[in-house]
Amino acid sequence: MHLKNLFRRKVRTAITILAVAVSMSLLISMMSIAEGMMNYTENEVKKSKEDMTITSGGRIQEGHKLVDELVDMKEIESASAQLTDVLQISYYKTDEKGKSYYVNTTAIGVGVVPKDAFRYIPEDQLKYFPKYGIGGFSIGDDPHYENNYTGPWTGEIIIMGYADKNSRFYIPNGSVINVSGTQGGKTYQFRVVGHFSTSISGGAIGSIFGAVMHLSEMQEILGLGVQRNESGIKVIDAIDRVSVSLTKEVKEDMGLLKNFRKDLQKKYPHYSITTKMDRLEAMKERQTMVRGFYLAIASISMVIGLLFVACVMIMVVFERTNEIGMMRAIGISKKTIFVMILVESLLLVVIGAVLGILPGYFGAIYLSDYFTSRVGIDVEFITFSPEVVMRSLSATILIGTFVSLYPAFLATRVNIIKALNRVR
Repeated sequence: MHLKNLFRRKVRTAITILAVAVSMSLLISMMSIAEGMMNYTENEVKKSKEDMTITSGGRIQEGHKLVDELVDMKEIESASAQLTDVLQISYYKTDEKGKSYYVNTTAIGVGVVPKDAFRYIPEDQLKYFPKYGIGGFSIGDDPHYENNYTGPWTGEIIIMGYADKNSRFYIPNGSVINVSGTQGGKTYQFRVVGHFSTSISGGAIGSIFGAVMHLSEMQEILGLGVQRNESGIKVIDAIDRVSVSLTKEVKEDMGLLKNFRKDLQKKYPHYSITTKMDRLEAMKERQTMVRGFYLAIASISMVIGLLFVACVMIMVVFERTNEIGMMRAIGISKKTIFVMILVESLLLVVIGAVLGILPGYFGAIYLSDYFTSRVGIDVEFITFSPEVVMRSLSATILIGTFVSLYPAFLATRVNIIKALNRVR
């Protein structure tokens, strides 16, 4: 009987169900992406080989020396220093017609000691680096650091992005590029020894995404290695952070970990020491904010869709005023009328919600693919599970019940005498 009443106006009912289905699909898509990002972040931190990081409000001086001190501690298995800054990169390209043109762009430069840094890269990400040498580097140490930055210059660089040979920005292995700091200074030549990952957005972004090189060589470019003047030589050896891997015993014993962190902080009071648990908590907080943003967008859409249901049911009540008056005249209670309208409203909500599940799944896949293309690495963000579906259904039905109360209440307020007079 309820379905028969609903489909008296087939087009209007179909549009109402469609509105709920669209709202439901958006809610499921957003919830799937939000949950997927939360799970991805948590898994990435958990599988990270970086148990602790040491940073400062600015640069940390004498970075190589700090790493040596850390490695000598019995609680530490390994340590790796990194320096990150923006670099100016330029090179010549030749188009299909053989015409040369000059490319001048910027890159996010990362300076590392290859043999140390590549210990911290998860196994599933190592495949994105060249297979030869140490991630593409033929020299694993940092030779230029020797003898106050007078050691051998490798000139090796790995670029991130532009691995697509069809891109006009593609830089093949063996190419010589010019690198300098963005504030000017001396320009150095580097030879491209490999690529990391794939092209970003199909090569649509017109700039190099990043570059990896030996730490001391990047320090030299930025003037952060050593200062030479009339007074002599001053070693700066500036870095941004140190990644630390702890011994198995310390990692598995929370008490030992807390005590070691406390001792380390006491020894280096000017540095900020962050454990894996700290990173996990911080990332969860940020992801919770992102999830809240996604859910807010989806919830607004859901509320609009369900308010549409309420408006339609109010119209239904006005159209059926005579019918409701006659039902009341023959003894049908207000409670029965209330339940009848409420059930009809909820049928619209439930049918629309169920029909929105499958589009929501495909919507989540589309959003996941979109985010993956922006990252440039094959990352599966989507988490489509029975829990996500049940939470979405529950929220939809709960809000749907709430907004359906008013049309149902309105139906119980129909004046019997006026309704019967209209029938005459």
